[in-house]
Amino acid sequence: MQFRTLIKKLLLFKNVIIEQVYFEEQQGRETLVIRIRQREGKKGRCGIWGKKAHGYDRGRGMSKWRALDFGPWTVFIEAEAPRV
Repeated sequence: MQFRTLIKKLLLFKNVIIEQVYFEEQQGRETLVIRIRQREGKKGRCGIWGKKAHGYDRGRGMSKWRALDFGPWTVFIEAEAPRV
C-alpha cells in the first residue's frame, strides 16, 4: 500500500487527490501538513442546501483545517476553499 493511499484511508478521504505531504514547525512543535485538491469534474456542494453547484469564486485561497493527530504529530489539512 502506498503512503498516500494509507493517508486517504486513515482520514476517510473520497474524491480528493493528495498533492503534497510535508512537516512544518508551528509553536515549537512539528506538525504534519497534508495538501489536497478535489478531483477534476467534481462539483462542490452548497453549504446551506447541500445540493451540487458550480463554483462561485476561488474564495480566500488556501485554507487549513485541524485533523486527527497521528501519534506525536499534529495534523493539518490544507486545500483551496472555493465558494459555491
